[in-house]
Amino acid sequence: MISFFALYYGVIFENGDKLALIVVVLWGMRTCFWRYLDFPKPNRFKILTYSVKNFYNLSKP
Repeated sequence: MISFFALYYGVIFENGDKLALIVVVLWGMRTCFWRYLDFPKPNRFKILTYSVKNFYNLSKP
């Protein structure tokens, strides 16, 4: 999944097609969004905080 997106980003940035990048990002977010809505409320909050923590850890140098 990640490699697919990386490949896609590479192709898009080479061609300079920003619209296609936006479409890919929105498509990926749409899937995550619906999966996120499927969880019961406590789990949803737990997953959200977990993903935020992970993102914060990954963004640190």
